[in-house]
Amino acid sequence: MQRYYEEIDNPEIKSDIERLKEVFGFPLSNIILQHLGKLRRGGIEGKALFDRLKEIYFQYGLHRVKEQEEKELSAYDVPKIVCSMAMVKNLK
Repeated sequence: MQRYYEEIDNPEIKSDIERLKEVFGFPLSNIILQHLGKLRRGGIEGKALFDRLKEIYFQYGLHRVKEQEEKELSAYDVPKIVCSMAMVKNLK
């Protein structure tokens, strides 16, 4: 994929390749890993590999993986409930 990236001049395709590289770097389901293994064993490369990875990307909704990663809450976004023992004793 890196060779194909270096060979092309189209910035849109380069952007797509970067997105694919990022998404396929996340933990993936076994079925997707099986597809990737078949591609690797088949020796597919260049534009054919790019096209097949895009198919897998859309077929399995991997665009949601990136969106989900971006929406992950940080520790500061999670509300915390603070309760003191004095408040609990007053309620009893």
